[in-house]
Amino acid sequence: MSAAYYAQFHLNEGRPVGMSIPATEHSVMTCWPDERAAIFNMIEHFGTGVFATVMDSYDYTAALEEVVPVVAQRKIEAGGFWVLRPDSGDPIEVVVEGLVALDKVFGSDVNAKGYKVIRGAGVIQGDG
Repeated sequence: MSAAYYAQFHLNEGRPVGMSIPATEHSVMTCWPDERAAIFNMIEHFGTGVFATVMDSYDYTAALEEVVPVVAQRKIEAGGFWVLRPDSGDPIEVVVEGLVALDKVFGSDVNAKGYKVIRGAGVIQGDG
């Protein structure tokens, strides 16, 4: 802890040097009646900012195909940035699968460097 204190107060003029976002874990996702309800709760409480939900508590592909489209409108209305987090499977495959699903639901824009940027959502790989 002293290293973080030193970095924040002696090197960074008191500004935080690290931050986190609201994020679910498997036990949080599975305590709700279904993943849809858990995600609606996250949108209700954190939807105007950045938040993350683990997406492979039950069936990752089914969540992408059946849950993401259902919660999309509420997420769009909230306006924040939703990070999907697969925690299992081949890291390359599950990230690409998630990006394709998000692009299908939210659409994307091409940035100045020619890369697609998903509107209001992204994917981060948890484990691998």
